Formats: sequence, C-alpha cells, structure tokens
Amino acid sequence: MDDWTFEKSFFRNEIRRVNLTRMALALLVLAAIVLLDTRSTAVQLVYRLRGAAPVSRDELTALSDPESQLTPMPFPANQEASPVFESDTSLRRLMLVRDGRCIVTVVPQAVLPTEYDAVEQSGRVSSSVEYVYADLGGRLMIVKRSKARPLDELTGTVGYLPRDILSAVAAASGRDEAEILPVLMDTTLETFASLTTDTAFSAAALLLWGLWAFFIVRRAMRVDRSPAYKRLFSCHGTVEENARAIDLELAQHPDFGLFGDIVTENWHIRRRPFSFLVEPRSSYLGG
Repeated sequence: MDDWTFEKSFFRNEIRRVNLTRMALALLVLAAIVLLDTRSTAVQLVYRLRGAAPVSRDELTALSDPESQLTPMPFPANQEASPVFESDTSLRRLMLVRDGRCIVTVVPQAVLPTEYDAVEQSGRVSSSVEYVYADLGGRLMIVKRSKARPLDELTGTVGYLPRDILSAVAAASGRDEAEILPVLMDTTLETFASLTTDTAFSAAALLLWGLWAFFIVRRAMRVDRSPAYKRLFSCHGTVEENARAIDLELAQHPDFGLFGDIVTENWHIRRRPFSFLVEPRSSYLGG
C-alpha cells in the first residue's frame, strides 16, 4: 500500500458514499413534494391571481362535449359530490380556460330558479349556496352561487357537470334535459377555498426541506463533520493512521458486501445505506 492516500481510503469513500446517498434522497423527496403538492398549489395560485376572462353566451352554449372542449387542470375544478367523479377522477379536473385564465365572467339574459334542493340532492349542508339557471339565449346553464351575493353578472369557474346532477336539477325544475348544457358554473370559487392553507403548507414543506438539505450539504463540504470521522478521531492515533489500518485489515476480507457489518481483527465497521460508522472491536464486543 505504498500509494495509499486518505482520499482514496475505504473510510473516506464510505463517508463520500453516505453524503451522496443522502443528497440523492433529498432530491427524491424534493421531487415528491413538487409533484404531489407544490406544483398543483403553484398552478392553482397562478390561475387565481390571473383574474377573470370575459366569455360570451355563444361560447358557453357551444360547449356540447365537455370532455373534449374543457381543459384538464392539475387541481380539482369541481367540488360536487357525484359517483361519476368517484369512478373517473379526471372529470373533476376539467375546466373552461380562456386566455390562460380559468375564472370567467358572463352576463346571462336572465337568471332563473331551479327549485333544486342543494342540501338534499348534493349532500351539502351550506344554506348560503343556491343552484340557479343562467339563460344564455335558448340554452340553460346550471350555476352554483352564493345566496348572500345573488349577482346577475356571473364570475366563476366552468367545469364538467355529472349526468346525475343534471338530471336531478332538470327533474326539480320540470325542464327538459336537452335544454341544459352539460357544464356547471361555480361562482362561489369553491375551487380556491383552501388556497391560502395549501400555499402555507407548500411553503412550510419547502422550507423544512431546505433546512434539511442545507445540513446535508454542509456536512458533505467537510469530512470532519461526518459522525464517522468524529467517532474515529476519538480512537487511538490520528484519523489517517486508523483509516490506513482499516484498509490493511480489509485487504484480508475482500468478499464483504455493500451493506452490513464487517468485523476485522481490530475494527467493527457498520455500513448502512444512509450511515457509516467504525469503532474499535473492543467497544463492539463490550470489552
């Protein structure tokens, strides 16, 4: 081992391996946070801040095939309770998008009652919500709006309307189902109701990840910050001397695996995917 150096030693390589696997784990966790939480929240926040886009009544009456004419979004667009959404969750994400905005504004010819009992039919218990028809000139669109703000200029999201809800509203109002568009406008903006909480949660998750990643990188920048280095430093001799002694004894054990415990004449080596530790054999044996 005349060409032996500490940088090429088993001990140094193991510390390097642990640091790299911890960094890889941190990147995987970041990818999971972004894909499962942050991306959806960020997109939802952007669409909320973009405001409303005006649409004409003719644009809405042209929505005869919502599955192909509406745009799939990375967040739920429809909060209605329906078995249709339980069997195909992608339908819940369909929404009308105009000029890069999913909140739209339309002025109907008239707003008509539906006689639809929202509490019994949709399972919702909010008395501040009502379902009405927006007369778009020959076709009717079901609108969910707040009783507290029954405005005739409608601003909200337009999403997929399940067939069971369409049939229930039509039956309650005595209307022919053919008169009703297969889309529902939600002016309560219930889609964005939890946006503040979601944003705070996403920010907290990224902050905690950032702190965790900081300490991982900080440890990787200096070998003496590794717990294995600190533990070996407390043994007899210098770290470099002990690392060389470990390599000499490991040369007699060429068949050790990637992970597990290695016991040599003087050392107990513990190797795990995200940790590495070396201690004198006497400590390991309790002697």
